[in-house]
Amino acid sequence: MSGVDWARESEEAEFSRREWGSADVVESDDVMQIPGVQRGAPLGFEPLTESLLFCFLPAVWPDAARAWVRDTRARFSSMVCDDGPVQRMPWSTWTYLRTEAEANETLHECGLPPRPPGRVWLLRPPPALASLALTLQHLAKSASQDGILLYPHKAFAVHVARGVEQLFGPPG
Repeated sequence: MSGVDWARESEEAEFSRREWGSADVVESDDVMQIPGVQRGAPLGFEPLTESLLFCFLPAVWPDAARAWVRDTRARFSSMVCDDGPVQRMPWSTWTYLRTEAEANETLHECGLPPRPPGRVWLLRPPPALASLALTLQHLAKSASQDGILLYPHKAFAVHVARGVEQLFGPPG
């Protein structure tokens, strides 16, 4: 698939760059709690879903309509022991690494290289669609109508890449 670019050498979004400290760590799984995500919203940027179905999307999205910010979340899992109360436990390093490995395995199945870790991708929807959610629905519906199964695999990724190009127009 041509046109794949993870922007490995790119800088973090201008609206998010600043000096970082421990106060910038967000103790939440909610991506909307990240300050850079909040600062990108008025500029039309929306965070990409963490679903593996579209994990490749930033690599085929136009440069002008994508940005990334550092993922500063301290993620949590829930745990119950012996019918006791639900406890919130921070993710271990192993959990972070396993999550990233699963995403990169999925990208491999889609015919794409691994993604750079530690990023939250923000995408602007194409002009014809009002939101990123509507864009994802449009791309999924288009794939389904063309008989492509909706799971992350190479044919789906190629179809979506073509759909993105049609929505935004050829790179210029």
